[in-house]
Amino acid sequence: MKLKNHAFLLFACLIACSLTSTVHAQKTHQRTGMLVLGSADVPTLKNRMNVALKLYNTPEKFDYIIVSGGCNAHHSGFCEATEMAEILKENHVPEAIIHKEEKSQSTIGNYCYSRSLKDESGKKVMQEGDVVFVVSNHWHAFSVAGCLQVNDKMNAKYYIEGSINPKETDKLDYTDIFKRCTEDANFCDAIISSE
Repeated sequence: MKLKNHAFLLFACLIACSLTSTVHAQKTHQRTGMLVLGSADVPTLKNRMNVALKLYNTPEKFDYIIVSGGCNAHHSGFCEATEMAEILKENHVPEAIIHKEEKSQSTIGNYCYSRSLKDESGKKVMQEGDVVFVVSNHWHAFSVAGCLQVNDKMNAKYYIEGSINPKETDKLDYTDIFKRCTEDANFCDAIISSE
């Protein structure tokens, strides 16, 4: 009987040690990123960057920051991602961790283009298992975080400073983005071909 108890304890210890080392390995390889959603409206874009900089200046350490916003979206006359990257650099964020996504013309595009954005080596910037903070001053960040969580198996969190209630001027049903991205496997293919 004592031998069985010792064998059980040894087995339990091996499992616990194995789980502990696996969890430790996952923690040491887990990366943390930020996805900042752009805007064609300059004051709104600056507000969103203020939210992003507040998050950046917390104890959280970021392996990468994606600034997502296309050129001339909504006839703005400028590239949102370029403007956001400049604001980050002006505020002492290392250029090496900043990645620009400059194709999107909408919140849906922010999600679709950012999830497949690659770095200089051809590797996806955001990867399965990453912790990703979706940053904005608007509640649309909920839907993008939800799509990353469900479709891309990331630990996505939304980081919003501002109203989480829809505005009367909102022309889109942003909850529909989450519904569409989780129900249709080809969701992003259709968006990319239409933008």
